Amino acid sequence: MNGHEVTLPGAPARGDPTAPGYAALPPGATRAVVVIHEIFGRQPEIDRVVDRFVDRHLGG
Repeated sequence: MNGHEVTLPGAPARGDPTAPGYAALPPGATRAVVVIHEIFGRQPEIDRVVDRFVDRHLGG
């Protein structure tokens, strides 16, 4: 599995800022989306949850 930081685009015309994110992809992934929103910003424990989800459900 390959986890890395990403930046989610905002909508500048509406004043929406960009947001930090975390993407975890198993080898050979062609598609998948899971979004978990943290009201206080990205948290390391949620990154670990994403990693476990990929390992368990997507064969990472």
